[in-house]
Amino acid sequence: YYTGYAVGSNSNNRPAGIRVANEVSDFNPSNDDGIVEEITIRNNFVFDCKGGIEAFAYSPNLKFKLRNSRVQNNTIVRTKDSARGLWISAYQSGVAVQNNIVNSTGGVSLAGGISNQANYTGNPGFTNGTGNDPWNYRLGSGSACRDTGVSASGVSKDYWGNARPYNNVLDIGAHEYRP
Repeated sequence: YYTGYAVGSNSNNRPAGIRVANEVSDFNPSNDDGIVEEITIRNNFVFDCKGGIEAFAYSPNLKFKLRNSRVQNNTIVRTKDSARGLWISAYQSGVAVQNNIVNSTGGVSLAGGISNQANYTGNPGFTNGTGNDPWNYRLGSGSACRDTGVSASGVSKDYWGNARPYNNVLDIGAHEYRP
C-alpha cells in the first residue's frame, strides 16, 4: 500500500519511482501463479525519476498478474529519457487506474482490460511545476484537472490529508484544489 509519498530527485542518481514486480516468482516460477493482489497506490507525487508507477514482470519467463488493485490520484512528472509514467504489463481482474496526472513522460501503457478512467496526460496547470518539492505540483486555479475526476473507491483525502472531493467531484492527481 503506497500512499502519500513523494519520490524524486534533481540529481543524475535518480530513484526508479514506484514499482510493483514479481520478486516472489523469481524464487520458484514453476510453482507460482504470479498473482500480486490488493495493491493500492494512491496520492503520491513521483517526479524526476527513472520511471513513474510500474507493475511488471522482470523477465518474460516469469509470471505476473495484477488483481484487485488500484492506482489512483497520483501525480507523475518528468521521467528520465521519457520513460513511461504509468506502466502495467499484465492483469488478471479488478484493476482500476483512475485520476492520475502523467505529465512530461513517455505516457501511459496499460495491459488490455484494465479500467483506465480520467487519467490526464496534458499540461495540468500546476502552481509552479519545477523542483523536487510536492508543494510546487499543486493544481492551479485554472487547472484542467480540477473537478474532472471520476468517483474512485477509497479516495477520501489528498496527499496532504485534506478531505476530498472539495466541490463534489474529485480532482485528478495527488492534490485536491482549494482556493
